[in-house]
Amino acid sequence: MGSNFPSFTDRAVTEEAVDQFAAPIGHLIIHFAFADQVLDFLLIELFEAGLKRGVETSMPHQLGHKIEIVRKCHRLDPRLNAAAKSIDDALDTIKRWSDVRNALAHGALTHFDDSSEPTLVMGRLRYDKKTSKFGYLDQPVTLADIGQAVDQVSDAVAALHRVVALLMRSDP
Repeated sequence: MGSNFPSFTDRAVTEEAVDQFAAPIGHLIIHFAFADQVLDFLLIELFEAGLKRGVETSMPHQLGHKIEIVRKCHRLDPRLNAAAKSIDDALDTIKRWSDVRNALAHGALTHFDDSSEPTLVMGRLRYDKKTSKFGYLDQPVTLADIGQAVDQVSDAVAALHRVVALLMRSDP
């Protein structure tokens, strides 16, 4: 788990760098809160069928687990057959960008690099399954990454809200 960035003694984060990223990071966190909420709405509608069929035994709380359970449970509901691809695509989008969200929400800002494009370096303690050891991981996140994540997660949330509306209209 090495790094291509300067040693800790040579790293710097300026107030200007923090100011440049503060609003986009806030937008990303808010959009992921919307994603978490729409997954909760879907679980409210779908979880009971999954529980009855042994898909899961307890309500999930972490984002990745919610995605996994919604993915399994939506396939059990015939009302969602026509929307299955749209649901899977939206879940894939949220899952794909969750690493960026997790780095920003759970990592520590350790460096700012603007040599090619504005990039935050977020430091995180990670477990390496290959070595069975914990190590430190630098995770770069560009301003462009954050913007793409906000746009795509927003679209995914909107698609899932349409599914929730469909379920509520057809609720027995």
